[in-house]
Amino acid sequence: MKKFISISAWLFVLITSLCLILTMLSTYKIFNLGYFNNYYIFQSSIVITMFLWSIKQLHLSNKEWINSFLCMLMGFGTMFFMFMKVY
Repeated sequence: MKKFISISAWLFVLITSLCLILTMLSTYKIFNLGYFNNYYIFQSSIVITMFLWSIKQLHLSNKEWINSFLCMLMGFGTMFFMFMKVY
């Protein structure tokens, strides 16, 4: 299960990077891609990536749970702005 989460986290890092590139190309009108005209897809991929990385980094036995908490906090912060329609 740990290996599956690790592979999924790295896969979503690649997906998030691709979403960032496509959003920038679509925002600056280099390519016209309808789904990438705003930042909603990019923010959604950031939320999934941050939650996967927080699960991947979670170690409760020592003080390394702070990194996991910060990733989770960034995911919730991004979700907050998505629900407030700031994209």
